[in-house]
Amino acid sequence: MERFLTVSQSIFVAIVGVIFIAISAFCVVELSSRISAKSFVLSKIDRIEKNATADSVSTDNQQTRLSELSALRIILDDIDHLAVSGAEIPRQTIHAIRQRLNEQSIEESVRLETQSKIARVEELQSELSRLREESVRLASNLDRARFELESEIETGAVSGTGPGNGATAREIQAAIHQLAVQLEENSLAIEGTLERIAVINAEIGEANQRILSWTPSNVLKYNYIFYLQSDMILAISIILCGGIGAIFAASRSRSPRYAKTIFNGLLAGFIAFLIIKGGRSFFLVNLNFANSPSINPYAAAFSGILAGLFTEKAYRVLSDVTDRIGDRIIRSESETK
Repeated sequence: MERFLTVSQSIFVAIVGVIFIAISAFCVVELSSRISAKSFVLSKIDRIEKNATADSVSTDNQQTRLSELSALRIILDDIDHLAVSGAEIPRQTIHAIRQRLNEQSIEESVRLETQSKIARVEELQSELSRLREESVRLASNLDRARFELESEIETGAVSGTGPGNGATAREIQAAIHQLAVQLEENSLAIEGTLERIAVINAEIGEANQRILSWTPSNVLKYNYIFYLQSDMILAISIILCGGIGAIFAASRSRSPRYAKTIFNGLLAGFIAFLIIKGGRSFFLVNLNFANSPSINPYAAAFSGILAGLFTEKAYRVLSDVTDRIGDRIIRSESETK
């Protein structure tokens, strides 16, 4: 019975550990995605502003840059709003924001590609108009030649020179054959041009299809971690990492007490979160932009694991620090008296 309870307890702790790890991984990746998206937007804004001041560009290019800067600043505001207040709908999550960034990054290349293809279509359209005019001219000449042949036949000029303009029926037949061949070649050229225009238009459509409207998946709709503000996600990841460290430490112990150890690990993770938020300067990612520091989620999660692994040592250190602070306060009060 005791062995069964031990096995059941081990299985339960393993399941809890896997859940903690999965949720912590989601939280850390989510925070990292928000930081990387903000870093990308800031770097792109900085690059566009530097190019705008360094280059003398045309008015159209200036308008394009201004509109691009405006769109990037809107995305940056959305990222900051998500970090501070969280999201209410899937379109406000970082995944939708990153999709907007992706659309904006490929929009310029698609625009240049479609411009060149549209210019090619215009050239083919002018070529098509020329071929059609040539076909009309050839058809008119063919009808006129056939009429002349009929006229020659009616006047009896079948085997020699006939009256009228002096052209023989054989010469007229040769001219009709040549006009028919030219008209057939022209028709084939028209068909080939139409096919090329259709292919280029299809390529333009495919290029425009690269910018698609974003639709959330069911996983995103019902994963509430993606909707939380950044501080809440950070707290969840550090606290759960404290529990993960405690489970790992208990599994190495000869007489593990999983319930107490996990609870103490979660508490240690919460304390680590408070320390990180209170001492941010030790856990910052420098984005090299003014007044935009962000907490490194990987280092923060690792600190939670360390707090859970060495819970007893951490409590002893905190106790020693508290005793020293208390001794200093008592000593300072006695000195003032």
